[in-house]
Amino acid sequence: MALAEVKGYTTRVAGSPATVTFAAAPPPPVSPAGLTASPPFGMTGLTVAAFDATRVTHAEWVDGKVHETGFTTAFAPNTLVAYASGGSTFDVDFVSATETSLGDTYAAVTARSYHAGVVNVVLMDGSVRSVPNGIALATWRALGTRAGGEVVGDF
Repeated sequence: MALAEVKGYTTRVAGSPATVTFAAAPPPPVSPAGLTASPPFGMTGLTVAAFDATRVTHAEWVDGKVHETGFTTAFAPNTLVAYASGGSTFDVDFVSATETSLGDTYAAVTARSYHAGVVNVVLMDGSVRSVPNGIALATWRALGTRAGGEVVGDF
């Protein structure tokens, strides 16, 4: 996959100190609940305002950070990553620490769409496909890397 839809101004939660380094890359959690595991992620005990311009994703593109211009395949399309704060529940993107930090960064920036049940993606051959929310997580993750060499048919 080259590109996927994302929703602008999604609330962002950042949870790790800026100096955390992982001895080995942690495997992605199998569900959003895994983001609360500390270590390595620690998405707990944070406060998120209803709208805070410093805590949103996909609001600018000039610096190329994953939470601004990218997405990850940690969770299937349109997966609700619920985070409760101040009596409200937000559908968030998680970034452990920004790329400018001294430590490692882990991000779960979900592809999200306003289309019912799908997200549109551009594959590396230039084709555009609608991927259903129910795609197998292993298939979705395989689409996010060239490492496996998979040939993708219909979803």
